[in-house]
Amino acid sequence: MNLSKYTTRAAYNAYYTEYRKKNRKKVRKYHREYMRRVRKIKGYLAHTTRKKANARKMLRRYVANGKVIKGACEKCGEKRVHAHHSNYNYPLRVRWLCHLHHNQLHFKRKKGITSLLLKKRKYSQQWYLKNKKL
Repeated sequence: MNLSKYTTRAAYNAYYTEYRKKNRKKVRKYHREYMRRVRKIKGYLAHTTRKKANARKMLRRYVANGKVIKGACEKCGEKRVHAHHSNYNYPLRVRWLCHLHHNQLHFKRKKGITSLLLKKRKYSQQWYLKNKKL
């Protein structure tokens, strides 16, 4: 098949959408076979991976709906924070930590990362303060 006749992305997307509508069975069959091959190699999501993904998704949904309110960093009071799950069985029980302290919690044993993150954080805070809209 010669795809050079589609000069723009929009033209190709229109063609491909139409192709999928016309050849639905063929496309689904190909996708089924492809997924079977991939799952043989990679397998399905592990139970723990699925649990983590569901906990993160649930927390994002609750934050977006306003049922859970982000707090400041427990250690330094920074407003831009990450949620840290200590136990994924309780998806809404999180610690709010800034980037620096969250990484410190995860990478305690790695040397040199703290100083690197401090430099990075200092730069990003300076940039943020300089460029924030009042």
